[in-house]
Amino acid sequence: MEQKQRILIVEDNELQRIELVDHLQKLHPSLIIHSATNLEEAELILQDSILDDAFLHLFLLDIHLSSNEKKHEGFQFAQLIRSHTVYQMTPLIFLTSNKQQIEFALNNFHCYNYIKKPYDCGEIAKQVQHLLLSHIIRQETFFVRDTRRIAHRIYIDSILFLESNGHTLKIVCPENTIVTRDYTLSSVEEQLGDAFFRCHRKYIVNTRLIENYDSLCSNVQIRNHAIPVGRVFKDKLLESIQLA
Repeated sequence: MEQKQRILIVEDNELQRIELVDHLQKLHPSLIIHSATNLEEAELILQDSILDDAFLHLFLLDIHLSSNEKKHEGFQFAQLIRSHTVYQMTPLIFLTSNKQQIEFALNNFHCYNYIKKPYDCGEIAKQVQHLLLSHIIRQETFFVRDTRRIAHRIYIDSILFLESNGHTLKIVCPENTIVTRDYTLSSVEEQLGDAFFRCHRKYIVNTRLIENYDSLCSNVQIRNHAIPVGRVFKDKLLESIQLA
């Protein structure tokens, strides 16, 4: 499932911002680059990304977004980013002229890396290139809103199984279970990869994570879950497990 990668650059120096955007766009023409020069612009872009389900994959943040060196608007924005469930693990790269601030950034915002000012565009391009090519932001994901309308970014490979339950769909992952009304089992099936298989009219399982098939009880084991296997799905499921 191919998806456009989006980044947000927040840099108060207009010339550096334009130069950086142009440099990255030439290297990665398919990359969607948003940019802002101050906290207010950045907050609007962040809000729109969530409202439009057009989520960002990487943030480049200048720590100081004004001439006042005592203000750390970049940290304030990072805190806002991390307050959204969908952005709790999205990579942050800080741009700073003060190395003493890095330890604070690493400990409080789980930033991916930092770049010391003055920087050149080539240095940042290397960091971005590494992230674009790595599994960190290339993992296939899809986005759902739960029954409370909170947005979640789900890594497809991490899903254990999905269960249809009346008018809701349960997406079971190792750390949590998300319940949504946005999808049916059939509609979400289109967004999953070949590793996922319909084993029952109410269940889709990640065949790569199946630990055992219990022929007596007619279910598969994934972690501590026993998922039923429907009679009409059994033969194809067993075939898919052998191929996995």
